[in-house]
Amino acid sequence: MDKARKKAAKEQKRKQAARKAKQTPASLGTPDAYLRKSLELLKARQDAKAEAVLRECMLHFPNVAEPYANLILALERQGKHREALAIGAKCAAEHPQSADALNNYGALLKFDGQLDLARQQFEQAVHAAPALGEAWRNLTSVKTYSDPNDPDLPVLASQAQASHNLTQNDPSMQFALAKALEDLGQYDESFRWYARGNRRMRGRVKYERRQFEDLVQSLIELQGDAYFAGPGPKNPSQAQPILIVGMPRSGSSLIEQILASHPEVVGTGELPELGHTLGALAPNTPGRIRAVATSSPEELARLGRVYWDRLQKQAPGATRIADKFLMNFLHLGFLAKALPGARVIHSRREAMDNCLACYKVLFTSNIPFTYDFEDLAHFHVHLQRLMAHWAKHLPNRLLEVDYEEVVRDLEGQTRRILDFAGLPWHDDCLRFFETKRRVLSASSAQVRKPLYSDSVAKWKRFESHLAPLEAALEKYRREAEARA
Repeated sequence: MDKARKKAAKEQKRKQAARKAKQTPASLGTPDAYLRKSLELLKARQDAKAEAVLRECMLHFPNVAEPYANLILALERQGKHREALAIGAKCAAEHPQSADALNNYGALLKFDGQLDLARQQFEQAVHAAPALGEAWRNLTSVKTYSDPNDPDLPVLASQAQASHNLTQNDPSMQFALAKALEDLGQYDESFRWYARGNRRMRGRVKYERRQFEDLVQSLIELQGDAYFAGPGPKNPSQAQPILIVGMPRSGSSLIEQILASHPEVVGTGELPELGHTLGALAPNTPGRIRAVATSSPEELARLGRVYWDRLQKQAPGATRIADKFLMNFLHLGFLAKALPGARVIHSRREAMDNCLACYKVLFTSNIPFTYDFEDLAHFHVHLQRLMAHWAKHLPNRLLEVDYEEVVRDLEGQTRRILDFAGLPWHDDCLRFFETKRRVLSASSAQVRKPLYSDSVAKWKRFESHLAPLEAALEKYRREAEARA
């Protein structure tokens, strides 16, 4: 049977199934029941089952808009990006007032680099539902406000104030208004709204400073001179992943985009494959640190192959893969023994700029240390302390790349990065902003633009508000030096 006949037969079966579904009473009764069930499944990360429930709902209730938002999410989580985009486009055409679905569709377009089309969806979403904070936050991430008379601003300001007055709310509106005011150069008022949003988030999450400090100390003690002086595996893997680690908002997405613009490299984004691999050793990070220090070289090499296999499932056929899961900095001792061919790039940025950049973002993932200056300073200082330890023991396998140097000399730093990774020069790396790939990080819009210098020393615009951050950084640096 040729391809055309197979396609026709498949379509006929689909139509028959659709007709049968319409003739059969809806198993869950109402659209609301389907939506509740899909949310339960999504919360349980049973995304394929959620998709099935939502598709059944849409067969029985084809004119109902609400299932689209959840279906877009269910498809995206399963890696069905093209299908998710198609569903989003269908919803935008048929249900232009479905704000949640328009917002989810816009987010997919943003990750895909279609920024103008993404902005249109976010604008449509906030016009349909002015109280939808997430849509405002997404809109301000792709729109630069230059006109103080922009009609968006009074609506956003009113909604942010109303949201702030609520005891429990999504802080998205506060972060969105802060970003718009920053665009307009109203830095004092902007900072006040950033601070309000961060205070609200800080009450919901908990960063355990002592726990992270102890974690760093354990790594330094258990994976130190004796560990690195010990033998490596007899038959190590020849895999050569490139890991990018460091603080959030340090320029890591830019480094990944430069590497992923090379024809020999695939960038997988932020996937916790290395941590999941080490889950075979112990259920928590302290246990894994101890297990790595006492495991045989051959066992570590076996887990290294498992990690590489996991990466290749995300990038089938790729021989060079860039892994930008920033928290992998905890596992570089393991990597040294498990995959001798691995290379690590430490993305760095001036501390005040880096910490403030984190403070200005409402992260969609769980990053608990970014909503308080003391927490940010503590994490930053102890991360740098650990990275200095790794740099001492991995002198030829770890490269430190400063964001400011990339901005100052893009070509020179790109050559340095490629040489370190063992890759030949390619001009496309300088045109990283033209590379078509999905970017899911908070910098997904920035890496679509040519390099700019506006983010260097940006903290000085807010300097009058940052004395507590500067003092906290100095305090924790002194404490770290005393422990060294």
